[in-house]
Amino acid sequence: MISYVDTIGLEKISVELSDLANQLDEEFDDLFTRLKDVPNETKEWVGNQAKVYFEKVAEEQSQYKNLSNKLRALSSELLNEANELEGTISDNNKD
Repeated sequence: MISYVDTIGLEKISVELSDLANQLDEEFDDLFTRLKDVPNETKEWVGNQAKVYFEKVAEEQSQYKNLSNKLRALSSELLNEANELEGTISDNNKD
């Protein structure tokens, strides 16, 4: 049985998690932009094998985006739970 919930703490965690997911998106975007430029722009690795490899890497970008999206969903769920608990607490304290 739950006897105590720090809803303010849950809200703070939710905000922090959302911010971290946004930062993670930015880092992934920077990484994939950098990797995309290797065979044609920066030319650290060139040739057909490089193009094939970095095309494969680009295809995997959605998996990384999915991670940050799941973190944002978790953040949203925590915030919803905190709000529901606050509502329940308020309703119970009215009596």
